[in-house]
Amino acid sequence: MGTLVTWVLHESLVLTVLNKPARQESGGSPRDEQAASQAVRGTCWTGSDLSSKLLVALYDGGEVVVWDYLKGQPVWQSCLNPKQNLTHLVQCPFDSTCLCVTNDEGLVYVLYVSDDAASAEGASERVRTVEYKISATDSKFLRCEFGMAENMLHIALERTLIAFDIEYGIPLGSYALPKSIAAFHDILCVDSAGN
Repeated sequence: MGTLVTWVLHESLVLTVLNKPARQESGGSPRDEQAASQAVRGTCWTGSDLSSKLLVALYDGGEVVVWDYLKGQPVWQSCLNPKQNLTHLVQCPFDSTCLCVTNDEGLVYVLYVSDDAASAEGASERVRTVEYKISATDSKFLRCEFGMAENMLHIALERTLIAFDIEYGIPLGSYALPKSIAAFHDILCVDSAGN
């Protein structure tokens, strides 16, 4: 569990095997082995060109690791919220360095991964995170998908759709489902008209 493998399919060539290192707690001791082998919840590539591509992985327990897959080592690692399990990872179609991580309780993290994160000195220069809290008290889940407009995030709760502007951190509008319509189960995609 928790191992990522990158390969070139047409050459049957394994590039790297990425095993998530144990995260250091504030006291300096590594987490237990069970936590170090957490399952991968989602992955995506980030970077604007092939030479700067990094692999981003979301693990159980809310941990996000940005990998330099060619060197086989993490360049950034953070447990965004150790108290709540993050469940969903999506990438902006207009900006491959912009990602969104959410959980079912209404937490939304927007991550901006530097194009040169592998060579950046400080952790704050590698990844910038912005946290939002969406009221999800009447919902059993929260899913999101980037829209076809820049900085637009569409959020689906069980019975509500929200259009959210990540640049300004504000909702632009919402739509509540009538009780006669079945609840949402997920958000699959958003077209150019925002549908």
